[in-house]
Amino acid sequence: MMQKYIEELTHNKNRNNVNGVFSIKNVKIFYKILNDSDYEKELVGYNILKNHYSVPLQYFKFSKNNTNIVGYEYNESVRKNEGLLVDYFSGHERLNSKYQDLLKIYHDVFADTIKYGEKGNCRMFFEDRLNTRLKNNISNKYIKDYNERIVNFNSTAIKIDNDSIYNDILQYFKMERKTWNIISNADPNDMNICIDGTFFDYTAGGYVPLMCEFAVFVYYNLVQGEYLSLKYNQNSFKEHKKIYKKINKVKQLKNQLNHKPRDIRLNAVYNYIDIVVKPILEKLEYDDWYNDFKNYFAMKVLAVYNFNEMKKKDILLSICYLNLFYNNNFKKIEELKIFIEKIYKEV
Repeated sequence: MMQKYIEELTHNKNRNNVNGVFSIKNVKIFYKILNDSDYEKELVGYNILKNHYSVPLQYFKFSKNNTNIVGYEYNESVRKNEGLLVDYFSGHERLNSKYQDLLKIYHDVFADTIKYGEKGNCRMFFEDRLNTRLKNNISNKYIKDYNERIVNFNSTAIKIDNDSIYNDILQYFKMERKTWNIISNADPNDMNICIDGTFFDYTAGGYVPLMCEFAVFVYYNLVQGEYLSLKYNQNSFKEHKKIYKKINKVKQLKNQLNHKPRDIRLNAVYNYIDIVVKPILEKLEYDDWYNDFKNYFAMKVLAVYNFNEMKKKDILLSICYLNLFYNNNFKKIEELKIFIEKIYKEV
């Protein structure tokens, strides 16, 4: 009898939670099943973000006997290969005003909420991974084999220095520090944002370091969105597979490695710099912004995927980006923009 009223439409199990969509008499509900800690973080993040972003209505929250479920209004614009930012990128080669409107949302919220203080839930992606994902990946045999070697990435020669970087990352994140924070979900990837401006996923949300948000955005668009995530987080894309037609090519010949994101992804980064980050930085006294940026960037490289499950070429790609960005110290945001342009200029 209940099958007449309740129907499961999608089901997805990923690294951090179980989620999906079911309907009750044609009313669709998006649900997430979370562990105890993430459940509490999800509720805190949602309650903060709902005052600043377009988010779905929270229908229910339920916690009993270590079972934690949150149910949200389903966004009807999201369907197979439609509705999410991933679908925007799979269907376009150039940015348009619709994407710039999304970036203006970011800028306006950041400008309204920025304050100096301590960060919130986003430490689950960074400090909480120092002794787990980071420690495991830095001990990968292939990483150690390449330490102190020279690798040519596109037209740039890079001396690999993973051990020194690892020690610096540990020192950085083990020291409690205040910084400039904004309100965001801390994970601005293509699966968490609708083309209509609705934002999903609140577990790491709340007060997030500006440079954390920036670093996550940059690494996602340069490396993850159309390469690493498509290879190593395939479950997330099973309803949005058109993006696989845009997957990047990475070519390796001994110590030469070539990679270039699509121009639309590069322009996404440049637009983010121009529309979101640069206007905010111009109003702050924030001389060490790049030190914060590069440490968050490094954690996105080293503490997301399990290197022991990755192909050697992709591990090398990761450590090339790690060393490229970490072994610099830019003073002005325009210098970072020029640096990124130069990486891909002759590819």
